[in-house]
Formats: sequence, structure tokens, C-alpha cells
Amino acid sequence: MDFEKTYQKFLNGTASPEEIEFVRSEMRKANEINDILTNVKKEGATNTAEKETVKKAIKSYRIKDTLKILLIVCCSVLVLAIGVGAAIGIPILSNAKDNTHYTVAEAKTIAIEYLTENYPAGAGKIEVYRVEKELEVEGRIKNARYIYVLDVYNGVNEVLEIEIDSKTGNIIEID
Repeated sequence: MDFEKTYQKFLNGTASPEEIEFVRSEMRKANEINDILTNVKKEGATNTAEKETVKKAIKSYRIKDTLKILLIVCCSVLVLAIGVGAAIGIPILSNAKDNTHYTVAEAKTIAIEYLTENYPAGAGKIEVYRVEKELEVEGRIKNARYIYVLDVYNGVNEVLEIEIDSKTGNIIEID
């Protein structure tokens, strides 16, 4: 088993009983190594070769320990960021959905009717190529709304981009 992945599951509370036992076993081993290294350090190594081996083991253990701490900190920051993002993002989307009174089909109809009135020569040739729904937040979160952006051939000679307010059905802008 991969310790880092299993340890992350352990921290998240999603580890299986087998994975929990694996993590605990690895932690016991680490504690045992730490105890051995601490005793060796206190008692002193008897020769230079042992001292070098102990130094390498301590360095390796410290690096692994530092990496584990770094992993825990990164995961904590990620969880915090997700929580803050959800706390801010969900109300915006919720308010925008509540402020939507016109559907995509109705937005298409509004655009086609506008072009039929303003470009009568192309009335039978008007065609909607693309429709996107964009979130717009101006000022307060409770005023969030969706804007439909449509690319429409006017039936005469050009493709126009028409923005329609999903709450009011009003045409906001034509490019």
C-alpha cells in the first residue's frame, strides 16, 4: 500500500479498517525507529561507521517527517480553501438561479423577434449559432444573475452577439 495515499484517507476518515491498521502499523514502526535512534544518540555509537549510519537514518527520518507535515498542511489549506469557496460560491449560484425567469428557448425567441423587427429583409434567414449562460455579479451577492449571450445571424449580412438578462428578458447589449 502507498502510505501517503492511505494516510490521506486515514486523515479524511475514509480509510477502510485494513488501511487504518496499515497506517497505525507504519506509525508504530516510525515510533520504534525514533526510540532506537534516540537511545543510540543518548548512549553514543561505539564506532564511526555506526555514527554515520545513525546520522543518515536520522536525516532520512527527519525528511520523511517533514514531508508528512508538509502534506498535512497542504491538505488542510486545500480543505479550507474548498470550504471558503463553497461558502462564497454557493450563495452566488443560488441567488443567480433564483433570479432566472427566462429560459434559453425564450432568450432565443427574444433575439429572433428583435432581429425580425430591426432587420426585416433577413426575417426568414435569422439563425442562432451559439448560446452561453454567463454568471454576472455586480455589487451585492443577492443581485447575482445569469446573462444569455447569443451569436445570431441577422439574415442579411452579419453575425451579432446579443446579451439578454435572464431575469427581465431585456436585451442588454448588441455587438
